[in-house]
Amino acid sequence: PDARRRAFAESIASIAATRPTTWVSMEFPTVSHDLGVLEKGAPYRHRGASVVCVTEFDGARASSRVVAETHPHGRWLDWRRTGVG
Repeated sequence: PDARRRAFAESIASIAATRPTTWVSMEFPTVSHDLGVLEKGAPYRHRGASVVCVTEFDGARASSRVVAETHPHGRWLDWRRTGVG
């Protein structure tokens, strides 16, 4: 449920406030949006795919980016060129 997603994201942010933290998530775009790691309406190439987001915390500040799209059960992975370093 939405409230539990927000609570989970807040817990991660709370932990990250005490030390450097990188959060890697793989969820459907709607869930990633609810978690605050994907902007609403962000483009993606594969209908029905999950998005792999990397969120880096610097104190109270967080920065997220999509690094890949993937089959929900890992059958395939499509890296985004800008997300691979």
